[in-house]
Amino acid sequence: EEAGALLPFEAGDLEEQQEMAMMARRIVATTVGDLMSEAALTVSMDMTMKDAAELMIKDRCHRLCVVDDDNNLVGVLATSDVMRDAISVLQALPAAR
Repeated sequence: EEAGALLPFEAGDLEEQQEMAMMARRIVATTVGDLMSEAALTVSMDMTMKDAAELMIKDRCHRLCVVDDDNNLVGVLATSDVMRDAISVLQALPAAR
């Protein structure tokens, strides 16, 4: 029998335990290709942060693939990157009186 980590569940009989273990193995065996989004949104490196943020909102996505002129992936822009940029802009503003 295969060795592995113990699963944190309580199952009644041996048959039920074996079924749960088999289901857990299937989950772990899932590949990235099975789960990935095929239609990735891409943006160019010269797109403005405002436009990128608007695209994320419009398409309800949390990440954009950043590509160069030859359509090669050069990075990923995440919503957390957009938020950090917005906060740095706000912090640079003069304090309100």
